Amino acid sequence: MAKMIPKIISESASMAERKVFYELEKLNDDYTIFHSVNLPKHLYKVEGEIDFVIICKLGILCLEVKGGNVERKNGIWKFTDRIGNVNEKSEGPYEQVEGNMYTLMKYLKEKFGEQSNITSTQFANAVFFTDIDEFFLDDISFIKEITIDKNRLENNKIEKIIQDIYSYYAKRNYDTYHFYRRGLSEKDLQILSRFLSEDFGYSYSLSQELKDIEKQIIKFTEKQQEAFQEMEDNDRIIIKGSGGTGKTLILYEQAIRKAIESKKVIFICFNKLLSKFLNKKLDKEIEEIKNNIKIYQIHSYMISQLKKQNIDIEISNSDNFFKIELPEKFLNYSELEQNDVLIIDEAQDLLNYNYIDVLDKIIKNGLKDGNWYMALDPNQNLYNNEFNEVFEYIKTEIRPTIKKLNDNCRNTKQICYQNEIFTQIEQSKNEIINGQEVKYIQYSDNDDQQKKIINIVKKLKKENINFRDIVIISKHIFNKSVFRGENFLNNICKIKFAEEFLDEDKDEITFSTIQGFKGLESPVVILCDVDDLENNQLLNYVAISRTKELLYVLLKENAFKEYTKNIIKTYEKIGG
Repeated sequence: MAKMIPKIISESASMAERKVFYELEKLNDDYTIFHSVNLPKHLYKVEGEIDFVIICKLGILCLEVKGGNVERKNGIWKFTDRIGNVNEKSEGPYEQVEGNMYTLMKYLKEKFGEQSNITSTQFANAVFFTDIDEFFLDDISFIKEITIDKNRLENNKIEKIIQDIYSYYAKRNYDTYHFYRRGLSEKDLQILSRFLSEDFGYSYSLSQELKDIEKQIIKFTEKQQEAFQEMEDNDRIIIKGSGGTGKTLILYEQAIRKAIESKKVIFICFNKLLSKFLNKKLDKEIEEIKNNIKIYQIHSYMISQLKKQNIDIEISNSDNFFKIELPEKFLNYSELEQNDVLIIDEAQDLLNYNYIDVLDKIIKNGLKDGNWYMALDPNQNLYNNEFNEVFEYIKTEIRPTIKKLNDNCRNTKQICYQNEIFTQIEQSKNEIINGQEVKYIQYSDNDDQQKKIINIVKKLKKENINFRDIVIISKHIFNKSVFRGENFLNNICKIKFAEEFLDEDKDEITFSTIQGFKGLESPVVILCDVDDLENNQLLNYVAISRTKELLYVLLKENAFKEYTKNIIKTYEKIGG
């Protein structure tokens, strides 16, 4: 994958530039691509801008991008965008990109000198027409070899097209001057990349990169919500998708829509923190919506309803109490308030024989004929051994519409792929949002693991990452985790626990068990205490899928060996 600078394309970029950005991103890591390079000292104009500068071992290529319809009449170029806006210019895209190329060449000569390898390399330029099937001008100035249109892109890989453009210029240079220009060495590429980054204002901090990734995630989530709008005609729907496919936000959006229709909605989930997060989100809605939606963790809901009727209940922390005693007591209570719409998140944890009767009782017309929506991911089933049986019953007896979500909109491309390699669990991918590589760090013992985490946190602090955006998660509780009950980070930051995760006033790192953080997400996750992959597949899957943008995994030596074997298995599967 090519190194894109900046890594995320600007919101102000045209649709045509976006198309080319994602196309160039497919190039391998021998290529570095700069988008929107400003030229303050243009040879012919006050200033100029190159849409893309591509640097690789073959040289430096300047690329001009034109979207919509392009034509030339009587020497005047006319550019028409998708909505019919027309822009006329006397200068065409070929002249524009060539002028920009010579300006960049002059600028580099001033910086590195005439004899530098960088300024002696092959320079090239080309024009990319993203919306024209076959661009042609019956004119001596038209050069087919440096023109990219839809047909050329469909019939050739982008790398071959770029190599052919360099070849055209190399041959033209040889035919004229009888020598070939130099290529760029690895050292040249590093120097040039750093120079362009610094001199053209591309200093790109990790904190800024994470903010840009967050913007793309939000936009992608909106696309998931749009997909759900197609299902408005169905009264009973199951949304099935792996971690990060936007299930919770889609359910929340549906709850809002139903509340606007003056329907009385109850939203049930399994995780306390998730219900707290959704209620905090709900607090920002208008009164009309808030009054029509109630969001509960299932146990809290049953307890609150019993207490509302002054029914005595002795709360216990035992599994038996929550799984058997509480549902039985609730079902014996006959004066239940029924809801127009039932929404169930984390259904893989709730579809058992006791809870299904509770859910059936709190919705008008029951589960068979009522209006309900649920979301589930079987791979996140950490608690419920009755799920498969009850899920099969719902599918065959109630026959709801099942909607499969295939696009991941929480995790970056790198996190998605690494989760599959790490856990060997197939999941939805994100082919759009590019981010940082997952950092795997090997440790020998607990003291070593603590030192490694201290170094990570120091680095993140130096990069201006807010502590509240960092979560350290473990399969163990705090007292049995890498912390052993004490904050070894106390010289750097304070630690808060999952219950305080949503408190944005506290710029502190959160510690949570994997189970306690299920259903939530964080920009930066440090997964610690990983000492066994094979027997913790589901836990690790849940943990990694909590990460939106940047993930560190601390692996004990034997687990690191397991991970290496998983890499080999994955490549064998795909025939690599």
